[in-house]
Amino acid sequence: MDVISRYVTVRKTGKNYSGLCPFHNDTKPSFVINPEKQFYKCYGCGKGGDVISFVMEQEGVTFTEAVRELAQRYGINFRSEAQSNEVSELRRVLDWAKGFFVRQYKSKPTGTRAVEYVKKRGFEDRIVEEAEIGYAPDSWQSLYDAARRDGLTQQMLVTAGLVVVREDGRVYDRFRNRLMFPIFDLQGRVVGFGGRALGEEEPKYLNTQETPLFHKGRVLYGLNLARPSIYKEGRAVVVEGYTDVLMARQYGIENFCATLGTALTKDNAWQLRKLVESVTVLFDSDAAGEKASERGLEVLLEVDLDVKVATLEAGLDPCDYLLKHGAEAMNERLQKTEGLVAFLLHSAAGRGLLNDASSKARVLDKVLTLVSVMPNPIKRDLVLREIAATAQVAESSVRSRFSSLEAGKRRPVEPAPAPPAGLPTVEEDVLSIALRNSGLLPRCRELCREFGLEMLGPVLDAAERVVRADGTIDISDLLGQLTDPALQALAIKCHDRDVLQPEAALDVLRSRFEQSRARAELRKVKQEAPSAQSEAELREKLERIKQITPRANPRRIFLG
Repeated sequence: MDVISRYVTVRKTGKNYSGLCPFHNDTKPSFVINPEKQFYKCYGCGKGGDVISFVMEQEGVTFTEAVRELAQRYGINFRSEAQSNEVSELRRVLDWAKGFFVRQYKSKPTGTRAVEYVKKRGFEDRIVEEAEIGYAPDSWQSLYDAARRDGLTQQMLVTAGLVVVREDGRVYDRFRNRLMFPIFDLQGRVVGFGGRALGEEEPKYLNTQETPLFHKGRVLYGLNLARPSIYKEGRAVVVEGYTDVLMARQYGIENFCATLGTALTKDNAWQLRKLVESVTVLFDSDAAGEKASERGLEVLLEVDLDVKVATLEAGLDPCDYLLKHGAEAMNERLQKTEGLVAFLLHSAAGRGLLNDASSKARVLDKVLTLVSVMPNPIKRDLVLREIAATAQVAESSVRSRFSSLEAGKRRPVEPAPAPPAGLPTVEEDVLSIALRNSGLLPRCRELCREFGLEMLGPVLDAAERVVRADGTIDISDLLGQLTDPALQALAIKCHDRDVLQPEAALDVLRSRFEQSRARAELRKVKQEAPSAQSEAELREKLERIKQITPRANPRRIFLG
């Protein structure tokens, strides 16, 4: 009852409770909860189940994510036994930092400037509390000194992206004199921070550097808060700033999320695709056409999302527009949308780019390239007709040009979801061997320990728990053991990939690691040699270089 009543207003009717169904446009109380038997049922749309299925349905999450959310909400320790100690410590450091920034914001006179800025921008205290906005003091070591007093190590502060160590060994806070916005993952856990300068510091917005938990292209700000509304309304609105998201929530519009100063990525697109089928991208109208072309919107089309574009009047971002015109005007703007292709063509026409044959051809080529990434052939066909009609070009010519562009381009096949960006191929090789050859799990684990591949530990632990009697590892069993979406994606990719001659491949991988170590040592000795203090020391360095060089010579290794 406690969980469902957060989403549905219910009243007691005998032994049960009833209310309007959150899953369809209910006009009478069709939604019934039986607290004794712990299930719900809608007699309008037919949906029903227990509390876990409710959270899965309401928030668009997997079974594991739903269990995890419920566990966190009620203080149950649901942390995987295999979860890396480093990741646990990193989360603790980030939670501590969030609290530190909030305390600084609330303290006087330290946080006065930040509070004045927030009030000047028109934000209410309840939004500040909900978003857990904080302040990084105008000091070089405020956070570092406080963290050290509380027993946090310098190394973890560096790993978390909170402090920077200079070449001379001096340490300073990464964020100074900035309004601090905690950035949360879908499970509501802090993964990083965004800081807005309150003085003349550059850049105006500064994000946490890449860390084991924070990858800028894999996070959408506010998506954790917006997810229930997005799922319920069937539409997400993507904007460009933290304040746009928060002001929309202040005005009761809760399906906004924002990129972190980057173009949309494949990871962003897949996050949204798991929740909805339609995304509206909201721009102010200053050069909106150019923005739409530059913000990576093709990735939304690639995952078969229905992409709409809405614009605001010139000079106003969504935050300022809401303050000036209110929620009703914003909702009207969001209803007046165009499909991405139509928007790009009309925008180009407004800028005079369809007035002559050469520029029109360039615009159409750009638009047709976008169409080529759409996986649904019916949608592609309908859009090609739309392009011909809008651009006033014969449909046969549009289709002929589209076919020519298609012939010269190989459409990528997109796995879902994408694995973590920048993952070293060698780690994928080790995991592929382990998941396809359970008898080699001990050797893979030994290799990981010896060469520091800690991130694979949770997957290998999970794999050992689900090995079947015939020695196989079923991917569904494995995914049920993993709670981190990034590790789930990695497991999917590696499980489906065979490695030829796996035992020999492990020997090759060991050789590759040893070569990598030798190259690192070689670079170090070469850097040290010029500063040798004596002829004897120099001879020693040169001899060491001579010994290491054969082991450091790279060679190509093919694992199949």
